[in-house]
Amino acid sequence: MTGPGDRRTVVIGGTGFIGRHICAEFAGAGHQLLVVARDPGKNTGGHRFVSLDLAHRNAPAEVVRLLRAERPDVVVNAAGAVWSPTGAELQDSNVRAAEHLVAALSALSSPPRLIHLGSVNEYAPMPRGVAVTENAPLRPVTGYGRSKLAGSLAVLRALARDEMDGMLLRLANVTGPGLPRVSLLGKVAAQLATCAREGRPGVVRLYTMRAHRDFVDCKDAARAILAAAMAPVSGRVVNIGRGQAVSVRQLVSLLIDASGLSVQIVEDEPHTATRRGPPEAEWLEVDPRTAGELLAWSAFRPLEDSIGELWLHARSRAGAMT
Repeated sequence: MTGPGDRRTVVIGGTGFIGRHICAEFAGAGHQLLVVARDPGKNTGGHRFVSLDLAHRNAPAEVVRLLRAERPDVVVNAAGAVWSPTGAELQDSNVRAAEHLVAALSALSSPPRLIHLGSVNEYAPMPRGVAVTENAPLRPVTGYGRSKLAGSLAVLRALARDEMDGMLLRLANVTGPGLPRVSLLGKVAAQLATCAREGRPGVVRLYTMRAHRDFVDCKDAARAILAAAMAPVSGRVVNIGRGQAVSVRQLVSLLIDASGLSVQIVEDEPHTATRRGPPEAEWLEVDPRTAGELLAWSAFRPLEDSIGELWLHARSRAGAMT
């Protein structure tokens, strides 16, 4: 019988925010890891690393050679453009890279299992109070959502043709330590860390925080991805979220409380504030029942813990810059 230590996993995009947590989860479960990404300088986890750009026109052939040499059991595709990307970056990272990966896997006689990470922003916006299920209409309203959907459909078509084994996980908003500074919570954490370093009260300027969204802790998300990698299920779509829409204002307040700082929040209207990152629906709540049924997974980490760890990481990073 094959044990976890005998399982080989390739994490594409393993140097990114969610990718680093995926690597930590799989390594903790005993998997032998290979990280594939463009920038070797970001491989802070010390895992084996191969530099490869999946959007490059020669990528399918390069991936075929790599996978034939490595013979992994699982490939996790955590690559993609999320934070303040251009249209070209969305096309390259979210569409072309997924298509190239599918082409490479389909060319193998015995391809590894693929876990592809999509986004709940691929769905149409739901009315307030309605949770999004895997059967919700696929009508994204942002360029980010449309690009993620195009990549996901390439994967689903290959799975439907039985060209490979795998699953598509559509993730809600993921939060936790290492969240990029261009995200809303990452931006607030960085501003607070600067105030703490300089020993002064702060002013946090944000656009109006009317939205309620589903936030899931990065470690919970990584557990779901590991569960999907090991599940005896193929061709299915599974939404990953806490199943609770939380006020963005509440999360910002949790972050300020974790910092212990005296902070004034200044809210601008969206047309006067600088908005970076993908715009999202005002209401987003995930129905997590399919994840429970197929993966025996549910989110259990309190958002207070996740936000607290985000703050500690931001504070330590700011201290390292002095």
